[in-house]
Amino acid sequence: MKVLLVTTWETACGIAEHASMLKEAVEAADPSITIIPDARALDPGIFVERHPDLVHLNYQAALHSRWTPQLITALRRRCPVVVTYHDTNTPNDDHCKAIVCAADATVVHEPCDDLPEEKVHYWRMGVPGWQRAQEIYPRDARPVLGTIGFPFGWKCQSTLIEIAAAAGWTSLLIAPGASVEQVQAWLAIDPEMTVCADFLPRHEAISLLAGCDATAFLYAGANTGQSGAICLGIAARKPVLAFATNRQFRALYDDPLGRQTIRWCQDFEDVARGLRLVPLQRCDPGMVALAEQDSWARLGADYATLYRALAS
Repeated sequence: MKVLLVTTWETACGIAEHASMLKEAVEAADPSITIIPDARALDPGIFVERHPDLVHLNYQAALHSRWTPQLITALRRRCPVVVTYHDTNTPNDDHCKAIVCAADATVVHEPCDDLPEEKVHYWRMGVPGWQRAQEIYPRDARPVLGTIGFPFGWKCQSTLIEIAAAAGWTSLLIAPGASVEQVQAWLAIDPEMTVCADFLPRHEAISLLAGCDATAFLYAGANTGQSGAICLGIAARKPVLAFATNRQFRALYDDPLGRQTIRWCQDFEDVARGLRLVPLQRCDPGMVALAEQDSWARLGADYATLYRALAS
């Protein structure tokens, strides 16, 4: 079975990273399925006909603006169409609802009560597999608070470093594309911290985060959809701190296991208190359970089953 995946590919982009994990997980779950990523198909005007058995649109509004509900309806005359919709909102706009109605099936990462239930599968973002910890500090050094994400101001990375330093911790910041000025500003807060400004393969990123004592995601922005970065923190199997008030974490906060295991904070003072109380241990049992529940291995099997059902 051939699945044409319309997506960005092999670029420093969260949608491309999602596509890579999707391909890896589905093909591991069902080796008879081949996923063919095609970034050229982002523009349907230069769509390359590969005679797929199914088309999967890895949809992000800014990247796929030329993919209209009408185009999806026309394509369904040739093969089934699945949409993973990363830009869900509450309420969802008319364009989103039309995309969902046009496709054979849509996957969203958070509950969306205003979308048609018969068309929508609510599957949170997958958590990648654990990687052996890569420790970059001496074992007798300060505890390490790690995080990962593009260096946008609303991710409050400078504040994270300040809070960690005040609590007697140091930091590991994986911030792809960070400028020289940003790195200098962070090191001025804590000269002993480590900054990686490269876009790392996820296996290496998880390995570095697993070498930390905890991870934190202190987002102040209200972007739509579930955060993919926090899934890397969960994959590290160390305690995770995040803001309960941010909608990018709502899907995990609403999940019973996610509510129980992630250390939810209301504000920056909560984060400081949390660092004083977080246990220093080889792995966090709650994160292990959450990583297994939301694993990409399970999600890949779910996608494979969905593909088979629609193509039969």
